[in-house]
Amino acid sequence: MSNVTWEQVGDGILAELDPIYLAQAGRGGAYLRQLAWHAGEFSSREAMERSGIAGRCPAVLVDFGGEKVLRTMAGGQRQHVEAEFLTLCASDSMRSTRSRELGDLLPLLRDVRERLHGRRFDLEIERFTYAGIQPVAQEPTLFAFALRWRTRYHIDLSRAPSPPVEMSAAGGAVIDEDGADIGNISLTFP
Repeated sequence: MSNVTWEQVGDGILAELDPIYLAQAGRGGAYLRQLAWHAGEFSSREAMERSGIAGRCPAVLVDFGGEKVLRTMAGGQRQHVEAEFLTLCASDSMRSTRSRELGDLLPLLRDVRERLHGRRFDLEIERFTYAGIQPVAQEPTLFAFALRWRTRYHIDLSRAPSPPVEMSAAGGAVIDEDGADIGNISLTFP
């Protein structure tokens, strides 16, 4: 089983939603004005303006919600984890709340759910499972909901890159071919 990272899963979500993203000119049925990783706060119109989201809706932003270790195996070198992801779906239409829900947001929520539920994104993960919805912002000029998703996968900790090691000095015993201790050595690096 291969090593999976939460970044790979998030990139898989973005790739699955890419057909409805307007940045690709000439796509029939594309309507999203923003599709990206979520970076920053999403609780108010002001927070959206600071993050550059305002005026670029309808939008879907992907956020990593965390991992929970379910089981550790192979002497601590492999973990089976459950991960949660959020797809933040937003509309900043100035129409009435009811009109905005029916016109922008409900179809977007339905489309995202249909496109992601049960997918594996060409990764060795359990099927992506819809886990609920929660309101994120409900203001006159901003409506946003977060669809929660769960999946499980394995992390191979033995494959994790080791951090670079800096040495300024080394030392130890010197042993000859027969295993006899013949002294100590000390090295200092500039």
